[in-house]
Amino acid sequence: MASDQVVAEMTRLIAAVTGVGEADAAKAAAEVVADAADQVPGGDASPKASRAFNPRERRDPHGKWSRGGGEAMSLAGAVGKVKGALADTGDPGSEDAMIGAGHQASPAVQAMAQRAATAVAAITPGTGGAWNGRTVVYPESAMGSWLGRAGWDGTLNLRQDVAQDLEIAFSDDPAASIPADSVNVLEHEMIHLRARRPEWAWADAQAYSQHKGAANIEEGFTQAGSEMHAPEFIGQLGLSDRMISQVPGAPPIAGPGETLGQYAGRLATPKGLDAGGWHHYRMQTRMAAGWTRMISAGTGQQPVEVADEINAQGTADKPAVMARQLLTAEGLAAGGTAQAESRVANLAGMIVDTFKKRSNFDGLLTTVRMWAAKDKELSP
Repeated sequence: MASDQVVAEMTRLIAAVTGVGEADAAKAAAEVVADAADQVPGGDASPKASRAFNPRERRDPHGKWSRGGGEAMSLAGAVGKVKGALADTGDPGSEDAMIGAGHQASPAVQAMAQRAATAVAAITPGTGGAWNGRTVVYPESAMGSWLGRAGWDGTLNLRQDVAQDLEIAFSDDPAASIPADSVNVLEHEMIHLRARRPEWAWADAQAYSQHKGAANIEEGFTQAGSEMHAPEFIGQLGLSDRMISQVPGAPPIAGPGETLGQYAGRLATPKGLDAGGWHHYRMQTRMAAGWTRMISAGTGQQPVEVADEINAQGTADKPAVMARQLLTAEGLAAGGTAQAESRVANLAGMIVDTFKKRSNFDGLLTTVRMWAAKDKELSP
C-alpha cells in the first residue's frame, strides 16, 4: 500500500473516531507513517508476526512506543495500528462499524458520566484521568457485544441500551428500577480512563492490541477494581437505595426487594468475585481477584489496595507494577539495583504470559522463590 494511501485512510479513521478536525487528523496520520518509514529501510519491510512483552521498551518524549531494537513496521500494516490505537480492541472490525454511527449522548447520560468520573476520582488513587468530557452513543449494530469502550483518545463510548439504562438511573425516580449491569459498565470504563494519559496512549494501545496477556490484565483488574469499589461508587452516585431489575446473563438478584447497593455489596465479596462478579470478563476477573489476595497475604495490604495500585497505571505499565508487588510480597528487593530491575523485567513478561494462558500463579511463585533461595545462599 503506498504511503499516501495509508495517510488518506488514517486521516479518515482518525477524524471519524476522535472527532478532531481534518487538518489535525492528517497531521497525526502523517506522523505515524513517518515513524514507520524511519524504522523500515525502503519503506515496506515485513512486520514481525509477534514479539515477547518487554517492559524495558520505553516511550519516547512524544509518548510513542520506542522499540529500541528497531522492530520493523510495515506501511501496509499502519492502518491496523491506528485502529488498535484509537479504540479499545475487541470485536474484530467493530471499529469500522463504529465510524460515523455514533451520536453525542443526551444531557442526562452526559450528566451521569460526569458524576461517574467524579466518583471514580474520589474513591481511587491517582492524579488525573484522561476522560476528555465526550460521551458518544452507538447502536448495537456498531458496538456488537461491547457495552462500553474507553477510547484511547479519552472518549467514553456507550452502547445505546446502556445509555438508555443510565437515563433511567439519572431520572431519580424511586419507582423506576435500574438495570444494574449498566451502572457497572459506566464504572468500569471510567476506571480505564482514570489511568489513561494522552502521552501514554500509543504505548498502552500497542500493549493491549499486541499482547493478549496484557489485555487480560487490563480488563481483569479494571473489572475486579470496579466490583470491589462498586458499593462505594454506587453510594457516590446516590443510587444505593434504588430498586434493580434483572438483566439477562447477569448474576440473579436476591429478590424483588434487593437494592442496587445490596446487590453490589454481595458481588464484591471474595465469593462473589470468584463466581465471576457481575459476569463481565469472568475469567480475567477471577484471576485478578486471586492475584490481589495472594499479594495481600504477603504484604498486609487490602486486596482492593493491590488492585488500585495496578489500575493506577496504563496497560503497558501494569505488568511491571505486578512484578514489583510479587517481589515485595516474597521479601525480595523490587528495585534500586540492576539485579532487581532485571528481575522486574523478566517477571513482568512471565506475568503477561501467565494471564495469556489463563494459568495459575505457581510458575511465578516458583521462580521468585528460587531467586530468594539463591540470594540466601549468596548472602554472607
